[in-house]
Amino acid sequence: MGTGKMPKFVGNAEQKVDAKGRVSIPSGFRKVIDIADAARVPGQRPTFYIAYGNTERPCLEGYTTAGLEDLHAKIDALEEGSEGRELAEYLYYTCVRDFQPDEEGRIVLPQDLRDQLGLTGSAIFVGFGDRFEIWDAAAYRSVEMARSAELLKAKGKGYRPQSLFKKSPEQG
Repeated sequence: MGTGKMPKFVGNAEQKVDAKGRVSIPSGFRKVIDIADAARVPGQRPTFYIAYGNTERPCLEGYTTAGLEDLHAKIDALEEGSEGRELAEYLYYTCVRDFQPDEEGRIVLPQDLRDQLGLTGSAIFVGFGDRFEIWDAAAYRSVEMARSAELLKAKGKGYRPQSLFKKSPEQG
């Protein structure tokens, strides 16, 4: 974190969900959540947010306090009354809940969110930089991993994803 940038959610971790809906937030994700809650009073647990409004995808989206503030700034910059802004407001203002991990790093996923995911015992937390997603582990393997594999297959053998990134003038 020496660059002054916020740490990112990376990797994935499968976590058991007990009968009460308790699930442990992966330790690397907890560190990002902790660092990104600058308004937290010492001694308080950090807050993060779960967006659940996009029912067309079988996952929940997790955001740090700083990440949700950045997203809200982008929404606020959209044209007032536009269809895109109204949808974004619904998804990221209305359909959001705040969570604080307990002293063991767990949260309770409410029954309605477990039902929305179709959770069957294990959740997988997947890092996407500024956000993370929570999936039913089996659904993630069958849907999202298969989709990524198909995208890579379509690019052909020897494809290097690093080619997506433009080189800066300093890199030559």
